[in-house]
Amino acid sequence: MLIVSDELPEDQVYEIVKAIFDNIGAMENAHERGKDLTIDTAQEGMSIDLHPGAQRFFDEQ
Repeated sequence: MLIVSDELPEDQVYEIVKAIFDNIGAMENAHERGKDLTIDTAQEGMSIDLHPGAQRFFDEQ
């Protein structure tokens, strides 16, 4: 889970989330649990609301 301030601009958070998923191979190589991160599973166990920028990214998928 990546937590950001709700004051961060929507476009900036969108680009952060997009960069993570555009580089998912690097996440897989950086940590053994990186292989568990997918678009389909990214929101599992979320106990807080998504930032609007993150929500927009996932809505577009």
